[in-house]
Amino acid sequence: MLIPEGTLKLNGPSRDILSSLDGRRTVAELIDLLHAQYAGAEKQQIQQDVLGLLERMQQRGVIRV
Repeated sequence: MLIPEGTLKLNGPSRDILSSLDGRRTVAELIDLLHAQYAGAEKQQIQQDVLGLLERMQQRGVIRV
């Protein structure tokens, strides 16, 4: 992914999170979607990962909330 500072390499869940952002889906819906994809993961951990990634991406200007 290209960002103003250069490039951003996304792996695994990070790629899944950002590719699932469509401007219509809520964060809660995104978490539910990922929980269904990663059935062995705890929902609370997915929520923490999603919120953390979204915060970092917002700080870098990759996404707007």
